Amino acid sequence: MPWYTKHDVEHAENVANIALKLASKLEAGSQELDPVDKYLLCSAALLHDIGMNDLAKSINPSGEMTEEDYATIRKQHAKRSGEMIISQRSKWGLPKHDSILAQAVSLIAQAHGTSEYAKTIPELADCKTVRGVSVKAPTLAAILLMADELDLDYERAGDIPEYLNAVSAAHDFKHRCIGSAGLELNSKGEVEIRIELSIPNELAPEDREAIEAWIVAKLRRQISLVEASLEEGFPGRPGISRAIKVSYRNVPYQIMPSAGALAVIRSEAATDRLIDLSESLKSIKAALREGKKLIVLIGEWDRLGGVDIDGREDLLDVLTKQLSANGTLILASRRLALNGAGEGSDVLEEWANAIPDSRYRSPAQAQPEVTRRSKVLDRLLQAISAIPREAHILFTLSFMEGMDDDVRRWFFQEALPAIQGAAPSNTSFVVTASAQFVDEVKPLDYTPIEVGTIDFEEVKDHLKQYEPGRWVGAVSALGLRYKDFKKLAINLEKDLRGG
Repeated sequence: MPWYTKHDVEHAENVANIALKLASKLEAGSQELDPVDKYLLCSAALLHDIGMNDLAKSINPSGEMTEEDYATIRKQHAKRSGEMIISQRSKWGLPKHDSILAQAVSLIAQAHGTSEYAKTIPELADCKTVRGVSVKAPTLAAILLMADELDLDYERAGDIPEYLNAVSAAHDFKHRCIGSAGLELNSKGEVEIRIELSIPNELAPEDREAIEAWIVAKLRRQISLVEASLEEGFPGRPGISRAIKVSYRNVPYQIMPSAGALAVIRSEAATDRLIDLSESLKSIKAALREGKKLIVLIGEWDRLGGVDIDGREDLLDVLTKQLSANGTLILASRRLALNGAGEGSDVLEEWANAIPDSRYRSPAQAQPEVTRRSKVLDRLLQAISAIPREAHILFTLSFMEGMDDDVRRWFFQEALPAIQGAAPSNTSFVVTASAQFVDEVKPLDYTPIEVGTIDFEEVKDHLKQYEPGRWVGAVSALGLRYKDFKKLAINLEKDLRGG
C-alpha cells in the first residue's frame, strides 16, 4: 500500500516480536503466559492488518483513494481484519474446525484498533478458555495494541511514494524521525519505553517540540487505554511507565516534511494539549460549515495575570491548526493577547503580513494612529484582492478586549465590513473576548459560542495520559476551571520528564 506507512508482513512480524518481548517484561516475577496465550498473541499479531488491503480493494478497485477513503480504512481496518480471520480461518493457517480458537484470535486482532479496543474487550472477557486452557484474552489484546504502537522506527517509512496524502505523510515523517524504540525495566519494575529521535535541525524549535509531543502523547494515551487489562493479566506488576524516555541523535541530510505533513503534526500536537472543550470545537466547526461569517468565542480572561481562564485561546489555537491542516488559509492576529493591548493597525498589519506573497509594505510609524490604520487597511484590502477567489480564509483575532473602546468600534463597524467586502466568499472571522466586551459586535450578524463549561469525563480522559485513571477521577470532580486543569497537566508533564 504505497499510500500508507508499512503495514506489510515485515510489520506484522515486528509486532509479533515486540508483543512477546513486552509480555516477557510485564510478566517478570509473576506467572508466565501459557503457550496457548502466546500462540493466540502471535497469530493475532501476524494477522492484525489483513483488513487494510481488503478494504482498499472493496472501497475503490481502481486504486484511486480520496481523503475519506483513507479515513475509512484507518478506522475500519481492524474490524475488517477480525471478520476475515473468523470467516477465512483456514486460509490464514488456523485450525479449520476450532471456532473457539479462531474467535479468540479474531477479537484480539480486532482490538488493536484504538476505536475498536474498548468495544471488543467485553467480548474478549468471555473468551476464558481455549483448548481447555485458561487464557488472558483481554490482556493479550492490550499487549498487541501496545506492540503495534511500538513498531515506530524509521524502517516503517520505506520508500517515499509519488503521492502521499497529508495524514499519511505526517505518519511517514514521524517514523523517519525515530531511530529506535526499545523496552527496559526501570528501578520500580515498570516497563519503560525508550525512543531515540533524530528530527531535522532545520525545523523551527516549536515544530521539533510538536513532533516529540505528538509521539509521546499517543504512547501515553495507549498506555492509559490498556492499563486495566494489563493489571488484570499481571496482578501486582507495575505495568508500563508513562515516563517515556526520549533521547536525541543528530543525523545530517534528513528528509524534510511536506508543508501538509507539518500542518497535520502541528494540529495533532495542539489537539493533544487541549484539556477538554471538544463540544465547543464542534460548535465552531458547525457554524463555519453553515457559512457563519463572524464567530465570537466568549470566555473569561484574567487581564492582570494574562491567564486564559476558560481555555478560549487554546481552543482557537487548535481550531486554526486543524483548519490549516485541511487547507484553509489562516490569517491570525495574536499581538493583543501577547502584549496585553494594542491598536487597530497592529491587528490589520498582522493579517496583511500573514498573506502569502502579499508584498505588503508597512506605513511609517511616526503618524497619528487614525491615519496609520486607514493606510494599513487600504494596503490590506489590496493584498486580499490578490487572493484566489476559490480560497477558504479564516481571520482570527485573539483578545478583543485589548483594544480601547473607540478602536473596537472602528474595527467592527468600519474595518471588518470593508475586509468582508474584499475577501473571497469562503471567508470567516473568529474572535475571542470576555462577555463584557461583546457589545461592539452586537450590531453585526455574529454567532456567540460560550467557552468555560467543563466536561469532567473529558478532563479525566486527558489527565489519564499522565496518571492512572483511578487517581484522576477524584481530581476531575473538584470543580476546578480550565486554567487549573491546564496548570495541573503542565506540572504532571514536568514530573514525568523528571523536573
